[in-house]
Amino acid sequence: RRFALVEIEGGEEEWRERPEPGPTFAVLKELPSVLFVAKPPGIAVSQERWAKQAPHVLGLLRDRFGADGTIRPRLAHRLDRDTSGVLAVALTTEAERDLRTQFEEREVEKAYLALVDGEVPGEEGTVDLPLGEDPKRPGRMRVDEEKGKEAFTAYRVEERFRGFTWLRVAPRTGRTHQIRVHLAARGFPLSVDPHYGRRDALFLSEVKPGYRRRSGGGEKPLLARASLHASSLALRVEGERVEVTAPMPEDLERTLRAMRRYRAQGSDPRRFRR
Repeated sequence: RRFALVEIEGGEEEWRERPEPGPTFAVLKELPSVLFVAKPPGIAVSQERWAKQAPHVLGLLRDRFGADGTIRPRLAHRLDRDTSGVLAVALTTEAERDLRTQFEEREVEKAYLALVDGEVPGEEGTVDLPLGEDPKRPGRMRVDEEKGKEAFTAYRVEERFRGFTWLRVAPRTGRTHQIRVHLAARGFPLSVDPHYGRRDALFLSEVKPGYRRRSGGGEKPLLARASLHASSLALRVEGERVEVTAPMPEDLERTLRAMRRYRAQGSDPRRFRR
């Protein structure tokens, strides 16, 4: 099932509901006390103070599941606005408390997929660097050896390209922007990350050797958001272990297809030159 934003319009005499095109998302697994959804990129998980009218996942879920007031969806964890992937939402107070405890006690197994700049050496590695808020850049994080909180990230190479690497990443802690800061600190930032990386969008002209832009028009990006996807979550629901995987979004699939075609290791970069 897929749900779209329902917008409420105010009139002088009455309120009425009118369906409008809006962000949609898939329900991956529905249990009596917990809902797993595939969060799309570009939408916040909850209301942001600087964009109070913008749609958010929690609001969409409350419109659908909490319209009669009997169910009140609650967040147990978060994903960044530009990150896609699995989001677990509690449907009861007890489930919210249990899920939060599991995240705080580091009992949840989280796996992400990330496209990063550079050719990561070795097949796997770890990053163990404390993180804290960056006093010079509000809302952003940095490695802080003196006052930062412990943060640990493991990663494994999934696929290699010339100049890029596709990683599977497993954060053992849940610090804000942890994966993004840790990978950047190792010299392999997300290929798209305006805060900690080198660009805010990735274009085919950066991937395809000898690319020629079509006359009379600009170039649309291959990927215009963070190159990070929350692939899977494994946790307990009512005493039973549950693992849920989110399918790859089209924008990342499109980017990987381009990488495999034009940046495969061992391929001749001159092949596509004209």
